[in-house]
Amino acid sequence: MWKSLLKYISFGSLALLAAVLVAGTFLERFLGVSIYSSPWFVAVWGVLLFSSLLYIFKTSVRRVGASLFLHFSFAVVLAGAFVTWLAGERGELFVCKGAPPASMFVRSDGEAVGFPFRLVLLACGAEYEEDAVVPHDYFAELLVQCPGGGEEVARLSMNRVYDRDGYRFYISAVEGDCVTLLVSHDAWGVALTYSGYILVVLGFVLLFVSRNTQRAALKRRLSAMGAWFPGSVSQRLW
Repeated sequence: MWKSLLKYISFGSLALLAAVLVAGTFLERFLGVSIYSSPWFVAVWGVLLFSSLLYIFKTSVRRVGASLFLHFSFAVVLAGAFVTWLAGERGELFVCKGAPPASMFVRSDGEAVGFPFRLVLLACGAEYEEDAVVPHDYFAELLVQCPGGGEEVARLSMNRVYDRDGYRFYISAVEGDCVTLLVSHDAWGVALTYSGYILVVLGFVLLFVSRNTQRAALKRRLSAMGAWFPGSVSQRLW
């Protein structure tokens, strides 16, 4: 009974997280809203990890290497979410054309935090389809001034994010010659989380291959038994 309960909790949590991750990808990409550092997201990962590990050590699953690898992958993703929750920084940056270069953004607690380069707004505005009244997209062009003296131009839109040195910039609003950008900084947590996603995919592949290998071995054993049984009967008859 309890084994079935652990199994349902583990796979139920996994299904819920899969749906949340898909939704979170769209929310982060198009709206700049991140769910990965929220306490409830970390809590769901914790339930999945705890129930999965308990299920491993209480059942025969502990003898399957692919399953252990898969659950280790879940632990890596959980560790990434936990690092994001602890160390991730988020805030807003307001830039205007003709203003001095910006090198700081404001967090939700009002504290100003610097980043290791400077941004200058070159252009911004709305893009319209032909004969349309409502814009279908907003854009911003930024001049990125690097510490070593190099420069590059970055173009952002509602579905195009700019990444540099662990910082991610999203367009939040465009008003006249000014743009409000959402800023996210979480180099370690993001790297760890995406590494965990890769390991999860690899774990499912290994699990699939392992099960197919076990099935093939079982078929060979059954075939051998089938060949041996008639031969054994024939020898006894003779």
